[in-house]
Order: sequence, then structure tokens, then C-alpha cells
Amino acid sequence: MKVFIIDRNGALDDLARLLAAEGCSVLRFRTAMEAVTGLIKARPDVLVCELPLAGSTLEELARAARVANPRADLVVVGSSSAEEEVRARALNVVFYAVRPVEAETLREVVLTACAAVARGEVNA
Repeated sequence: MKVFIIDRNGALDDLARLLAAEGCSVLRFRTAMEAVTGLIKARPDVLVCELPLAGSTLEELARAARVANPRADLVVVGSSSAEEEVRARALNVVFYAVRPVEAETLREVVLTACAAVARGEVNA
């Protein structure tokens, strides 16, 4: 299971540790553009990003991720802004979490999404 984490300030460090302990291959990026570049080399099963993204928009990231792996799922951690959540849900994100969110909750969501991707289920 390959997971990209896009997090500009280290807020998802605990999640990265938990996923690595579960055996996931976790690649970390500080900006969305770094992640998009990473998509050229690797095809993640799940992308987890914290909004706002540095260097790109959520729409651009989602589009690039789905080109790299059409089955990839997107998990978003954002604010309580209804507009932000509506934008994210329009992109078929598998889970939208409002900060603060427990790393353990995100771990469960990501592992469930990875299992769905492995079964060939498509969220997009």
C-alpha cells in the first residue's frame, strides 16, 4: 500500500508514523507540486492532504493523482469551511476531516481506502 502525505507544516507526522508501522510505503511532500512530480515516479493508492495546499489547488492535485492511478483515493484534512468541504466532496474525496482530527481516525480511513483500492473499487 502506497500512501502520499501532502502536509506543509508537519501536522500529519503522527499519521505517517502510524501508517509506516502498518507496513504502508509512505512518501511525504511539503507542497502539492512536489506530490504531482512524485506521481510521475510512483502511483499511490491513497493521497492524504492538508488544506490549504502550498503550490497548487486541490483540483489540480486530484486530477494529477487520478491520471497516475485512476483508482487512487483522496483523503482531505481541512477547516470547518462549508465551501471548502463542498469543493472537496465535488472531487469525490473518500473522506473529509475537519481539523483537529486524531491520527488514529485518519489511519483507519486510509487503511480502509487502501483495501478498497486493492479490491479494485473506484471512488472517482
